[in-house]
Amino acid sequence: MSSSDGSPSITKRNSALTLITAGAPFFLLAPYLSGIVGLVLSGWASDGVVHRCRHVSVLTARKICMSIGMFGPALVFASMAAADPSTMDHASATARLSVALFCGRWAVSGYWTNMLDLRPEHAATLMGVSNTLATLPGIFGNLVTGRILGEENDWGRIWKLTAAVYFVGGVQYLFLAQGPPPGSFKRKRKVNVGDANVIEVVPLVAGDTPNP
Repeated sequence: MSSSDGSPSITKRNSALTLITAGAPFFLLAPYLSGIVGLVLSGWASDGVVHRCRHVSVLTARKICMSIGMFGPALVFASMAAADPSTMDHASATARLSVALFCGRWAVSGYWTNMLDLRPEHAATLMGVSNTLATLPGIFGNLVTGRILGEENDWGRIWKLTAAVYFVGGVQYLFLAQGPPPGSFKRKRKVNVGDANVIEVVPLVAGDTPNP
């Protein structure tokens, strides 16, 4: 929908997604670039917490990443559902979706990495089963979205549903997630042997604390 001068008109039927797709290519690309940045930073931060921070277990590090990856997007989509459509423009819509994708990619350093923590020898099979099951929300989510838009054209309900899914998933992980079995996770530490510094690989278990 556009006004006489070609600029997008903002009505209650417009959504953040509609605004972005109606804008310049940058608005389409920015959320995905933010997701890439979030993915890289999450891996770097997770490794740093596990290997350098004292009094932080492997499981705690995974939960921190998952909390950012699940509750961050939940807050963003909840704010999009509550926002007044008349105040939404290209920049604000792009910024919100960029934050959602940036936070969401932190989950890769949470539950994805957690599969390697639990059983490294079976991680490939576990991830294959997990990704197979994960295709189901992609299928049924599209059907639900199409039905809602077809009947009401209400993106607000979709944002609320998306926020609820993220929130419930994050809570479940916080309560049900498990760390690596004792002795199964390795970390590196520097030790002095005579006049030389040697890198030693030692077991790191859930609740263990790296050396300062």
